[in-house]
Amino acid sequence: MKHNIINKLRNSHLSSITTVKAFLSDIPFLSQKDYEKEVLNKLGIEAKVYANRRGNYPLHLEGDANLGILHHDELVIIIYHPKLEVFAMGLFDLNASMNREVINLAKAIVEKGYHPDKLCVYFAPSIHSSSVTIDDKKKEELIEKGFARAIKPANKVNYVDIPLMNVLTLEEIGFKFSNMDLSPYCTYENDNLFYSEKRGDTKKLNLTLCYVKKNKK
Repeated sequence: MKHNIINKLRNSHLSSITTVKAFLSDIPFLSQKDYEKEVLNKLGIEAKVYANRRGNYPLHLEGDANLGILHHDELVIIIYHPKLEVFAMGLFDLNASMNREVINLAKAIVEKGYHPDKLCVYFAPSIHSSSVTIDDKKKEELIEKGFARAIKPANKVNYVDIPLMNVLTLEEIGFKFSNMDLSPYCTYENDNLFYSEKRGDTKKLNLTLCYVKKNKK
């Protein structure tokens, strides 16, 4: 079955960070372990894949490794040093973003001695602000937590920009926006490229995979 691979990162130190439509989820008899294995076999990649979509994944890796996360519309964030000495990868929904859990992900690298303004960030495809609505109670909660800039009112409906929420949080702790790379793709709107829980694809997942190129010294 055909699948789509997009979003090659511009940074030359990574061979690529891609998001794919995990097409094998159409095969119901596969166990989760077998499913992950078959997806990676189809892609020709050896990687460690995290399938549990609940919560944050403060993962820290050193050296030569590939890492992936299965997800629906949640935002996958990868923080890394430009020379790829270290990187960390996490998954964030609206609640995780409100609680600024991306700080935990950043700590995996910052506590190793890397200054935030020297680090790079990649935001993979996720559901965009044009598809994420919030009620007035949630709007007030977001404002109280300092995310007013991420709220987009329109025709008596409030939308929220989850990637922007995480950008604001990272900027608060010293990351530079100029070092952030945001994917323009929306998992909900680009139905030819991604599955989306909001569209009803509850049993179908996307895979965001980071291919790491080992540094030559």
